[in-house]
Amino acid sequence: MTKRDRAVIVTWVDSMGAGGWHDSEETRRAGPSTCRTVGWLVKDEPDAMTLALSKCDTESAAPWASLISIPRCSIKRVRRVEVE
Repeated sequence: MTKRDRAVIVTWVDSMGAGGWHDSEETRRAGPSTCRTVGWLVKDEPDAMTLALSKCDTESAAPWASLISIPRCSIKRVRRVEVE
């Protein structure tokens, strides 16, 4: 198994946005969200990690589906996940 074939869970912080007018209580609850994404590591670069949420095990010109690229500055933790 190569590094690219690893399944990982990434804990990261995402921005929050809300349009329109908001009362004081809503503004107190506003803030970034902690997210967790599980996927196959397809690209690991200094500025971002890219995961695929699906991987096709048969030979295919396009084996990866549903990509997400997470900026390194947002990543808090990366853990390997065992997949059969």
